[in-house]
Amino acid sequence: VYGWGDSHFNSLKTMWWKESNWRHDVCSPGCKYVGIPQTTLATAQRLGYSSSSYQANPETQIQAGLKYIKQRYGSPNAAWGFWQSNGWY
Repeated sequence: VYGWGDSHFNSLKTMWWKESNWRHDVCSPGCKYVGIPQTTLATAQRLGYSSSSYQANPETQIQAGLKYIKQRYGSPNAAWGFWQSNGWY
């Protein structure tokens, strides 16, 4: 995806493991952050996904999470670097 190689997948895998254990039905305390990538529903909607499809579909969560990373950080490695410094991305 987006031309990212294996090292980016390793960063993504580790980051999302820490965020959600790769569970699509996880929400943070107060449920502000939802799903595998732990994004807000507002972010999912801004990226073109309905709240209901985002919450119900792990594939949609992954697609939205990848779009978010691409737009905000450029790559999973950059997002993971930020996460390591801040404990969130």
